[in-house]
Amino acid sequence: MKEYLVLSDRADQCTFKFQYYLAGLTPAQDEESIYFKNESGDPIFKIKGLTAFDNLSGYTEEVKAKLLDYNDNTATIEITVSPDWLWAAEREYPIAIDPMTMVCGEYVTYDSYISSLDPDVNFYVNDYLRMGKDTDFGIRRSAIQFELPNIAASAVTSACINIRLYSSEGSLNTLYATPIKSHWTSSSITWNNQPSYDLSDLSMRAVPDTWHDNDNWYTWPCTSVTKQWLDGSRSNYGVKIFDSNESNTAHWSTFYSSDYGAPNRPELMIYYNDNNTTQYMRYFIVTPLSSTDDQAATQIVGKCSAMGYSSAKVYYPTATTIYNDMPSNAINVLHGHGSDDYIIMKDSSGNNVDYLYCTSQSGKTSIYNYSSGALSNNKLDIFIACHSKQMALRSWNKGATCTLGFMNNVSGGEDFVNYLMYYMQNGKSFTEALPLASSAYHDANGCCGSSCPADSYHYIYYGTNIYLQ
Repeated sequence: MKEYLVLSDRADQCTFKFQYYLAGLTPAQDEESIYFKNESGDPIFKIKGLTAFDNLSGYTEEVKAKLLDYNDNTATIEITVSPDWLWAAEREYPIAIDPMTMVCGEYVTYDSYISSLDPDVNFYVNDYLRMGKDTDFGIRRSAIQFELPNIAASAVTSACINIRLYSSEGSLNTLYATPIKSHWTSSSITWNNQPSYDLSDLSMRAVPDTWHDNDNWYTWPCTSVTKQWLDGSRSNYGVKIFDSNESNTAHWSTFYSSDYGAPNRPELMIYYNDNNTTQYMRYFIVTPLSSTDDQAATQIVGKCSAMGYSSAKVYYPTATTIYNDMPSNAINVLHGHGSDDYIIMKDSSGNNVDYLYCTSQSGKTSIYNYSSGALSNNKLDIFIACHSKQMALRSWNKGATCTLGFMNNVSGGEDFVNYLMYYMQNGKSFTEALPLASSAYHDANGCCGSSCPADSYHYIYYGTNIYLQ
């Protein structure tokens, strides 16, 4: 069961106590976590890596758990949140403490592996999951599916699949997870009847897991596909885990399955912000702005706040930060310098430090890497950057309802968007507000030629018509 604490208003305390009734389990604590052991002494689950979110997506990992007492099958646990974070002036209530849940165990996890040398054999109730290729099994692939908790997709901030390594030969950096597209069961899956897979998104690649202090655990980030499972836009058939190198018999890996003893079983970990009625707007500033441009950005944020969105400016984020945050926001504005297939991330001194791409780029952060429908939560994505047509198109292709970009060089885009938000704040739809904003911009500024953001042949939008309030 998942329990968490919600503070609806400022509290005079930063420490909270909970009591847990533990039939058949005994708690213990080490330097990193509180863990709970069964009668055989095996750790069954742990309390570790707690987090807290406020209503503006303020976030901290400075949340500590302490085992105070254990008597008569009842454990008393103390949770402490950093007072500097909790009582900071910018905190926006409500605050959710420990918004993470884990799906783990043989009764909520379905997994098996398949072998090309044993094409009709099912390996159900086997202790291991196998990938790669060897002489005993040939090509080895695994399938895994988790039962999902009752969490709103819009509340999910991140998710990952964690599996513990048993043995391997060769590199592990070619292990991928990809969504399964059709029904299968762990008790009947074989090489010859294996379900089809979605190979269009290979963003879920194995990396060493730090949550478990490594200890041979590996993790596959799966935020986008988990949100799709939860909102119903993708059926939860689980994922296939495979090695992209299936030609070398000295390149294989074996992991523990859900049928192995605890605490070695596969896990699906979901972090979430349960304040799921809140809709977010973020204005990402990825280049130094003049005071006038920054004031226009502030006005845009203010108009979105007046329409009921939890809105904020974010200065100099990394491409990865934007990539991870965009799917959670109803409105995204990216303001910077761009080219046909990227927007440049600059630091406060104007130095180029990173790029957010919209095309397929090996090893780079790109909107292209989102799975289909990943941006379905986004009402409006705006790219105030030169040559941002492709960014807008890619965002729309990935599920955003409406997007706006610019065909050529652009100057004064923030003023044009400010007028656009003014008319949408006053009840106009997106397509109604665009020509009105264009006229207002031209009345105030005239036309600045080929870089004018308000000319209908210069700005470009995709999607269906929407209202923001």
